[in-house]
Amino acid sequence: MGSDTGHRLRKALADFGMRHSAKNAYRPMRRPGEPPILLTDERLRVHRNVFWFGAAFIYGITGIVSFAALIADAIWPSLNIPEEAVSSTTIVVSIVALLMAGFWLTMAARDEPALPWMNAIIGIGTGLISIVALTSGDFGPIVLPYLLAPAMAAAFYMPLKHAIAQLLVITVVMFAVAFGTAGSESGEIVAFNVWFFTMMGAGMLMVARKRIQDGIIHNVSLAGRDPLTGVANLRKFNERLRAEIDRSERSADPLTLLMIDLDDFKRVNDEYSYTLGDAVLAASAKAMDEVVRANELLARRGGDEFTVIAVGADAATGEKLAERIREVVRRERTRLCPDVSPEASVGVVQWVSGETPEKLIGRADAALKSAKRKAYFGGAEGVA
Repeated sequence: MGSDTGHRLRKALADFGMRHSAKNAYRPMRRPGEPPILLTDERLRVHRNVFWFGAAFIYGITGIVSFAALIADAIWPSLNIPEEAVSSTTIVVSIVALLMAGFWLTMAARDEPALPWMNAIIGIGTGLISIVALTSGDFGPIVLPYLLAPAMAAAFYMPLKHAIAQLLVITVVMFAVAFGTAGSESGEIVAFNVWFFTMMGAGMLMVARKRIQDGIIHNVSLAGRDPLTGVANLRKFNERLRAEIDRSERSADPLTLLMIDLDDFKRVNDEYSYTLGDAVLAASAKAMDEVVRANELLARRGGDEFTVIAVGADAATGEKLAERIREVVRRERTRLCPDVSPEASVGVVQWVSGETPEKLIGRADAALKSAKRKAYFGGAEGVA
């Protein structure tokens, strides 16, 4: 009961992003040494200038509307535009808003990262709106819906702690307006209703952001992973092999490729079940991953065949790694399916200068076939 309760609590914390360890517990596993997937300014794959132009648009509209009201009041007095809309305070706020819009456009032109400035973008906007609301008397509560814009921006685009801080500030502003402005008896009711829907909308956006972010992380992570075993897939292997060959060509460092095949694996599927076969593959992959170094890559090519790119290793080092791999695979296969041969055959080849990935893979495949022949017919160790 206690374990089940703890699991639900950790999952709840993960869903709301309240604890770093809980969040990571529900993301696809990452091999040691792999860089984490960072989602900062472009966590939703939106170009950073969208933030700048969005802020400039909102601030610009604020300033332009105020000046439009001032002009309309001068030309058509019969419109009876409220005094608060054309007061000196509102005009000063409009000028500041236009200056801010110009600044945000300048930052967009310089292609500056927006995230470090999000506190300023949202904070200045909140401050301008609060000044208008607090100095507008009866008009104050009517201004509060404009705080929806900074609240939604904070909830959707900012890290959790920063978003909560901004929402707390917005809450203080709303209550200050509710109790600090005179006039309409319904002002406090308006303020409380706006505050309620603002916080509810912000909470929904936080959850949506978390779901979208986790979805991005999941998809990006799975793009290079085998879904059954969690190790790299064939696509990732091909990309990494080309990159390591290019690097070795420049640095003259050794590079060794291991091809691994689980012996008699077809018998596991045929005589037992595909479910047990999947368990053997997953357990073997996990065991191999534990003996592969952080800068090396273990990948599943397909079926029961795996491969390791041993970076900085010569053939002798590769053969030692092959023995460790055979040992851990033997351990897992004996534990799960002792009636079938627990061995693995490994082909080991060292890259030579000028060799293409295709030729290196071809030599590794040939070495693997040789290792399997030795194991089946010669009684020798399955390494070649």
